[in-house]
Amino acid sequence: MKRKIIKQGAGTLTISLPTSWTKLFRLKQGDEIDVVQESNVLVVSTKEQLRSKSVELDLSGFSTPMIWIYLANAYIRGDDEVKVIFDDPRIMNEVSKASNDFIGFEVIEQGKKHCVLKDLSGTTEVDLDMILRRIFLLILSVAEEGLEALNKKDIAMLNQVLSQRDHEVNKLISFYLRNLNKRGLGDFQKAMHYHTIVNFIEHLADEYTRLYNEIEKPVCPESAKTFDDVVKLTRDFYDLFYKYNVSLAQKIRDKRDQIRAKTNKLMLNKGLNEIRFLYRVKKIAELIYDIEKIHVGGQI
Repeated sequence: MKRKIIKQGAGTLTISLPTSWTKLFRLKQGDEIDVVQESNVLVVSTKEQLRSKSVELDLSGFSTPMIWIYLANAYIRGDDEVKVIFDDPRIMNEVSKASNDFIGFEVIEQGKKHCVLKDLSGTTEVDLDMILRRIFLLILSVAEEGLEALNKKDIAMLNQVLSQRDHEVNKLISFYLRNLNKRGLGDFQKAMHYHTIVNFIEHLADEYTRLYNEIEKPVCPESAKTFDDVVKLTRDFYDLFYKYNVSLAQKIRDKRDQIRAKTNKLMLNKGLNEIRFLYRVKKIAELIYDIEKIHVGGQI
């Protein structure tokens, strides 16, 4: 939106604030706002809390995955109250189950053809850095415990236990993105940077889960060694994220290239179980490097 500059007095220039923005944050005459100059950009911000947002969703006839997708998007974008309309009691059951995936969201009202979910967590400030570190550590534990189970040929551990850890990762990622959308980081570019990184990290966790779900029997020592390499690569990226240095960034790229070449060669003469396994290993390595490329952008 454009605003005309208005001259007031001998040397003061002013612009008007958008009405929609002032209403959203309940700003009035005499309130203070922050104005920060960033090159040719002025960033105007307030510490006021966003007004509570409500939405109504008609999920009649929706499948279980679509119910989750709609609710997840309302949660992540920062809606505080969601009224759900439905035509089948089954949908109510699915909504109730889905709400368990969203920290702070609870069903507070239920009728024959509707229910209401509300954020009961309040406006307590959360430490986004702490949540992100917890997400990283969960993924690392999934990777390193998976390597241990693979070396022990404990396929049941991979299929039945570790593959379920993705649920906790997804809960934390949704919570992180919700708070990022509601609060921001005081810098639009920084917020977008972290939004992109966290979405890629979710894909990384998903790839570990798919690998664990798909493996049907132990793999050969060479294939297991490639998984050892990719688990170490995951640990390297965690170290890089919290203590950036160019040498480690280059090392991650080189190791990605080595894993790519090794898995491509091994897949030439393996059965379906190991081909699927090696494909996931290579994809994890590719994703780690993709996340690194985004992270490097934040260091420039």
